[in-house]
Amino acid sequence: MKPHRWLGWLAAAIILGACSDRTRHAGTVRQGPSSPPSFWVWHRRSDLTEVERATLGRAGVNRFYWQVAECEWRGGKWHSTEIARNLENSGKIAVIPVFRIKPGAEFLGDPGSAAALARQIQAWWNRPEPLAEVQFDFDCPARVLTEYARFLAEMKPLLAPARISATALASWPQVAGFDRLARTADALVPMFYDLASDEPADVLDGRYKPLADAEAARWIGLWRDCPAPWFAGLPNFERVSVFQPDGGLSGHLRGWNHDGVLFHPALSGRAAGPGVVEFRVENGATLSGTRVVPGQRVVWRTTDEDSLRRLGKAAVDAGARGVVYFALPGPGLQAAFSASHLTAPPDASPGLTAYRTPDGAVVLENLGPRDLPARAIDPDAPGERGWALVLEAPARGAFREATPGEFLTTQTGGGLPAEETTCLVLRFSRLPAGAVIRSGPCVARASGVRWQLKGSGLPVALDEPEID
Repeated sequence: MKPHRWLGWLAAAIILGACSDRTRHAGTVRQGPSSPPSFWVWHRRSDLTEVERATLGRAGVNRFYWQVAECEWRGGKWHSTEIARNLENSGKIAVIPVFRIKPGAEFLGDPGSAAALARQIQAWWNRPEPLAEVQFDFDCPARVLTEYARFLAEMKPLLAPARISATALASWPQVAGFDRLARTADALVPMFYDLASDEPADVLDGRYKPLADAEAARWIGLWRDCPAPWFAGLPNFERVSVFQPDGGLSGHLRGWNHDGVLFHPALSGRAAGPGVVEFRVENGATLSGTRVVPGQRVVWRTTDEDSLRRLGKAAVDAGARGVVYFALPGPGLQAAFSASHLTAPPDASPGLTAYRTPDGAVVLENLGPRDLPARAIDPDAPGERGWALVLEAPARGAFREATPGEFLTTQTGGGLPAEETTCLVLRFSRLPAGAVIRSGPCVARASGVRWQLKGSGLPVALDEPEID
């Protein structure tokens, strides 16, 4: 399913989702009464990596959904674009194909559309064993929900013995035809995010809708009496939006990355709510191919863990079989948390280890199951950004060159040359579970140097290689 449906495809969020049958560093959202999490993938052609498969296996995942095609009804027939093929089950993880139906309800008025799409699905599958399940992803307008229910009912015998599941809009329980739809589908996945757009007046006042909006709990409650098994869709993605000086939305950045936005020198930021940072454009700049000018606002939104946890509890209390996370990270997308983070036990935390290499580089690893999530603003240092790995030496001569490498910046105490300072700060935006970040040569002598991740409350273990 897609963030900001009414604002068009957010190509920046070619994202994975998690569908299931979360967190400050010391807490997690329950996954549901009994089912382990299962993930939902879209616009991804590459197979899962070995690390992803291992993480999913440790979490007990037994299925996930993968968007395999986009289908558009045009000129009285289906025009489909294949996204993925030859999906294989991996051990105990079953892959469920998802067919995205592009906006436009004309197909619902054609008596042959269901059979035509069923033939395309069977041709895509082209295997001797029957399909176990097919999911349809269509943002059906409320006025034709009854017709969509009829369409799915026609599909069931054509694709039998496959189960039929469908994504859903949060408001559908209030719409005529919902009961028929829910009694037709074998499972539904309603999305509880992007339920309202940002009003220009609110933007001018610096107020923005968070991704994990507390208002979603009211919509979750509408699903309490759903006849079909349902899984609550909650956000685990990030978005960067550009607003015009009058508060109107200009669009969303495509292909952006944390370092290029959160640390951009043309932007000055402030916290604007849970998981929301508003950047003012101070100087003209290009962000991920998009030109921004003074007067515009660039707003970064990420998933707030506390809000996500509350919504997860509300969903389970309302009878959800589990929680759907949108998204599980993968190539070409920005998601708030890794699969490891989402499925880590409640008492887990990031496991930070640092050391100096023989050539004087600083290496910081996250060996724990939880992420250091993306951070735009250093709450302990106004005007500074991201996370700060601080190295303090007992005397001058411990540092040299201060080459940042994969860190975003290096700063020296008092702005002194590296050779003359006793403090070196290396800043970075995030460190997911299992990730490694490395500086260039910057530490001449590590003996006696004290290491800390400023403001995190987390210890940084020192590996033996850093000792002279």
